[in-house]
Amino acid sequence: MAQIIARQNEEVTQEYDKIKALLLNIYKLTPERFRQLFTNQNKAPENTWTDFVYEIKNYFHEWIRGVNVRTFEELSNLMITEQMGKKVLSEIHDHFLDECPIKES
Repeated sequence: MAQIIARQNEEVTQEYDKIKALLLNIYKLTPERFRQLFTNQNKAPENTWTDFVYEIKNYFHEWIRGVNVRTFEELSNLMITEQMGKKVLSEIHDHFLDECPIKES
């Protein structure tokens, strides 16, 4: 990771947000990937429950930050949309996510 950062120009290496964006992009850590990590994470036998909570909490925060959730209502809409998306047939899943009325409110 240090080598990746060292190859960047000085402007990038001096700002945390730019370094974070660079690393997220390089490692393909998109909001969707954070959602998957949050949803599918299991506690490793060698980790404590505190470690597990820390991991899923970070995945959750990066997911909602990545999709620009700022209010409780936006979080509620996201969670309801996710739950509804789990219940629709796979053939219409993508169409559902594009057209879901809850996202508009």
